[in-house]
Amino acid sequence: MPATPNPSAARPTVVVVVGASSWVWGWNTVVAFGTLALAAATAVLAGFTLGAVRQSRDVIKLQTRELEAVEKQTGVLTEQTAAVKAQAEATKRQVDISMASLEATSRPVLVGLVADLGWHPTRERDALREKITIKFVDDHEASLLPDAVHYEITNDKIYFSVPLRNVGAGVAFIQRVELVTSRGDFPLPGRVTEPVVPRDETTRVLFSAVRKQSDGSTSEWEEITGIGGRGFAQFTIRAVYTGASHELVTVTELTTSQITGGGFIYTAQQVWNGEGDDRELLVSTDNIAA
Repeated sequence: MPATPNPSAARPTVVVVVGASSWVWGWNTVVAFGTLALAAATAVLAGFTLGAVRQSRDVIKLQTRELEAVEKQTGVLTEQTAAVKAQAEATKRQVDISMASLEATSRPVLVGLVADLGWHPTRERDALREKITIKFVDDHEASLLPDAVHYEITNDKIYFSVPLRNVGAGVAFIQRVELVTSRGDFPLPGRVTEPVVPRDETTRVLFSAVRKQSDGSTSEWEEITGIGGRGFAQFTIRAVYTGASHELVTVTELTTSQITGGGFIYTAQQVWNGEGDDRELLVSTDNIAA
């Protein structure tokens, strides 16, 4: 019968010699010491990691507070920006009001005058008023009241004249006057009796147009200003003028219509700031005079 092997006989032993003494440890003891060393190292590492986590948490808290402070500062800056913007808008409105007030103290404004309406109560009195004589570019003359609209048709010409008064605060320096056509690309230039119109003074716009062409046909001017199919005369004129400053450009456009009895009224008057595409309408009114 074979001999039973002894397990302890096959396990190696470790002999540690210290001085004169010696101990004999097994592998279990070595593994235990290794495990303890690894645990100690893990504990140390965990301690370092915990410290790092705490530091990171403190940094995050600090960054959070800094972010909140930045957000508060941003909110304050936003409010300040809004306040500055509101102040700038208020300042702009104040400047616009000041400029409008300044312009109002220096802007000339030309408007049309109407005299005899055919049924006006002062018609008999007007008969006693002194008339004036106006002369057109071809030396054609007409006698009329100073504030009357003149419209006359001869065999070959059309003559019309409109009185304008400066009701603004400044002196009007008239640059040009023209008859406005429906097409708008071919205005008829006119003349004025007074190119410089002080406050409360008047000037007169004069136009003359060819009625018949050389071949006897009717010109476009008779169609524009003449009675034609309307049954009454009607025309629109434009006056471009400035104040003492050449930048203060004002334009008056007015439409004159004939009524029963031969008199005229203004069916539309418009005053514009500037004359370009960006011009601004200052005032517009229909005739409501009695």
